[in-house]
Formats: sequence, C-alpha cells, structure tokens
Amino acid sequence: MSPYSIPPLIGSVLALGICIIVLSKDIRSQINIIFSLFCLGLSGWLFSFTIAYSTRDAHVADLWGRAGCTSVDFAGAFFYHFIALFLRLKRELKYVFLAYLAVFSILILSLTTKYVFITPPHKYYFGYYPNAGQLHILAILLHSVIMLRSIILLYGFIRNKRSVISNNYYNQIKYIFWGIWILVFPALTDYIPKYGLELYPLGWAFVIVFCAIVGCAIVKHQLMDINIVFRGTLIYSLLIAFITAIFVVMILLLEKFFQGFAGYRSLLASTLTAFVIALSFNPVKNRIQTFVDRYFFKGTAEEIAQENIKLHQELLKQDRMKAVATLAASMAHEIKNPLTVIKTFAEFLPEKHDDKSFVDNFMRLVKPEVEKINFTVQQLLNFSKPSLPNLKPVNVCNVLCETLELITNDLLKTKIKVQTQLANNDAIVLADANQLRQIFLNLFLNSIDAMSRGGNLIISSQLVGNSDKAIEISIKDTGCGISKENLKRIFQPFFTTKSNGTGLGLSVVHDILEQHNATIRAESEEGMGTKFIIKFPKV
Repeated sequence: MSPYSIPPLIGSVLALGICIIVLSKDIRSQINIIFSLFCLGLSGWLFSFTIAYSTRDAHVADLWGRAGCTSVDFAGAFFYHFIALFLRLKRELKYVFLAYLAVFSILILSLTTKYVFITPPHKYYFGYYPNAGQLHILAILLHSVIMLRSIILLYGFIRNKRSVISNNYYNQIKYIFWGIWILVFPALTDYIPKYGLELYPLGWAFVIVFCAIVGCAIVKHQLMDINIVFRGTLIYSLLIAFITAIFVVMILLLEKFFQGFAGYRSLLASTLTAFVIALSFNPVKNRIQTFVDRYFFKGTAEEIAQENIKLHQELLKQDRMKAVATLAASMAHEIKNPLTVIKTFAEFLPEKHDDKSFVDNFMRLVKPEVEKINFTVQQLLNFSKPSLPNLKPVNVCNVLCETLELITNDLLKTKIKVQTQLANNDAIVLADANQLRQIFLNLFLNSIDAMSRGGNLIISSQLVGNSDKAIEISIKDTGCGISKENLKRIFQPFFTTKSNGTGLGLSVVHDILEQHNATIRAESEEGMGTKFIIKFPKV
C-alpha cells in the first residue's frame, strides 16, 4: 500500500463513520438517508483514490478513478437534496430533480463515450490520477453550480435569522455552512492534477475537517436530532485522525524534499523526521484533549471526572429519595391510626380528666401509639440516610413481609394479587434491616411498574445448598418482561428503559447485596414476566 494512499483512506473511513452514525439514528428518515448518501459519496471518492494511488495497474487505476469522480459528482447532488430538505424548501426540490438528472446524464455520456470526461490516468509520484477529457470542464461547472446553490441557500438562512425556528437549529445551519464552505472550494484544487500539474491532491484533508465540523454539530447541537453519548470519544477520534493524517503528509513531503535536494531517497532523514514527529505527537494530543475538554465539556479531564462523581452521587440520592417518597406515602396510614386514637382521647380529656379509669386507659393506650408513630418515623429517617450496613441477625422473611405491607395501597390500585410461600422460621441472615427494605422496595416497585394493568406477584423462600447453608428469596411478576439484550444490562449503572428512570435502582440493589455477601440474578422473557432470585448466606 502506498503511503500516499493513507490520508485519503483516513478521510474515507471518517466520512463512512459519519454516514453510519446518521443512518443509525433513524434509518427511515429521508433527511438522514440523503445526508448518509452524501457522506457515502465522499467516502467512495476518497476510497477510490486510495486504491488508485496504491495499484500498479493502469487499467485498475482508470476504473477506480472513474468511480471516484462519479461518487463526488453524486455527492454534490445528494448534498443539494439534503439542504432542500433540511431548510424545508419544498420549491427547491424541483431543481434537485434537475441536478440528479444532470449528474445521471454525465454518467451515461461517460459510459457511452468512454474518454469524453475522463481519459486514461497519468502516473505521478503519488500514484495514478485520471486526466481530464474534452468535456470535463462541464462536470466541474455542474458540480460547482450545485454546491454554490447549496451554500447560497444556507447563507440566506443565516442572514435572515427570523426565518429560523430555534437557536439550536440556527447553530446547526451555521455549522453545516462553514463545513461545506471549507470542504468545497479548497477541495476543488483536486481537479488541478487532472490537467497535468503534479500536485498531491489534498481533498481528503478538507473532508476530515468537514467530518470534524459535522461531529461538533452533532455533539453540541444534536444535528438531525442525534444525541451522542460517547461524544468525547467521537471528537477526540476526529481530531486525532486529522493530526495523524497531517503527520503522515509531513513525512511524505519531507521525504520528497530530501529526494529532490539530495538526489536520492533519504531513509535516514525520513526516519529522523518520523522520530521527531512521534515525539511531538503526544504533547499535541494532550493539547487537543485540553482544548476539547475546555470548549466542548467546560472543564479539564479531572474536573469532568469530579463532576461525574457528583452526578453519580446526586442520582443515587435522587433514586433513594424516590424510594423514600413511596415509603412515606405508604406509611401515612400507619401513622393515621395511632393519631386517631390520640385525637379521640385528647377531645374527651377536658371533660374526664378527673375520671381515674379514663386517665388510666389514656396512659395505657396513648403511650404505645406514640411509640408506634416514633418507630415508623425513625424507620423512614433511617431508610433515607445513606450509611454503611449495620449487620445483625435478621429474619429476612419478616423484613420482606413488612416491606410488602408498606405498598399495600399501590398493589390494590394496580389490581395486583400477591402470593407468598415463605419459610419464616429458618430465614435468619446477617444483614442491615433498613437496607433490606430498600432492596425489596426497589424490586416491588419494579414489579408494580411492569404490571400497570394488574397481574400476580409471587414471593417465595427456600433453603438451598449443602446442609441448607443459604436462603433463596424469589420475587416473580407476570408483567411485560425484559428482552434478552436488556437483561444482560439491568444491573449496570444508568441503564434504564423508563423515560423517567435514573437507571440506578437495580444497580444499588446489586451493590447492597454484594456488601451482604449475597447474590442476585434475573430470569425474564419479553411478555412473560420477570423473576429475581436473591441468595443470602444463612446464619
């Protein structure tokens, strides 16, 4: 493979990557399909010349050169079509049709009259490159007119900001405008070698810049509603690829310089140049990363890491508070009954404060009711504050039943029937009761969400293992179930299929159980319900 073919290959791969990203967002969207075809045209153009620079067969180079010229001509028509769709210019679509017709006409004419537009390639120092035919200037004019029309339409929207529906949309248009401006006119210099001037084509560099600008538009302004989660990786990859390509070209140009200056191919000079560039690569990479962190992510890598830790902690707190809110609502009726007793006695106390039997009953009944309220509130407080597990012997089945009672109202509202088969007597484990409640509450709430139209919640326990050394808790619902793809990820932090979920509930459950030397696994089939199995070591 010729070293001169490496930069266009890098540009081809990046253009193909943008094509895949855009198409994967919505394969049925016309605007995404057309933009993907434009990127595919750029990728095909550069890939064709990657082959042409590397081959030693003039016939092969001729075929690939023609393919590359055709790809870039169609890329222009695709971009014009994309702009008409993106700017919502229905009246422009009739001219788009004419652009496609013109490109097809050139293709047919090129196939029927072989050397009218492109003649057999010439061998330059960088490889084979096609020569211009008699009518090649028409292809240049057509391509230039199509791209110029697209740029004028974009510029018109930028000038008339009132016609733009949102600032984000306006920013997207600006990114596309500058990206295509940088791509089109400098890349026109690739036509120069077709007219006999030995100039290494640099169109690949402007394609890489264009891909970087489109990547920035996707990351910062969600171009075509694409929201990249791995945005740091995308930007770093685009910029590092661009720097790498520049380094490769520097080596090639310096090698060419030494060859012309010294009259021979200076392997030592090329090696030294490559060594110096390699030494400078890491500092340049670090500066690029710092720039990207500051410009796109508003902080250094360390600051971003700290922000991520804070975000994780906030989401954990949010998930815990959501569970606390559910717990508090469920506890309301637990507090209401003691308050009713206290209120009744308080109302009669002014009239019967001299009645000894009434006072005795007041003291006997009110005190335990107050203690019950205090205990209930204390449970809520203990549950809401994060703490390391306070491990004590606990009857896990009793805690499970207590937690189940707290969501009785939710079960009744959603018409969920509960079936229990619990081995209460032998269910002693070393655990933190409050954290067990958090585990069971999370699992119960998940089951309720999965059975919004009612169903069955089946809870059971059994002794397992050699000499019954462990107790296994099973919580099964008849809800919507989980797909095989998602089942592998349900315990990963931030993974959720709920529109309002944090993706931390099951992750927290998993972490708490690990601290208790317990395990959890899930069995599920889409549409057939889900079963969680927890195994505790028995005391």
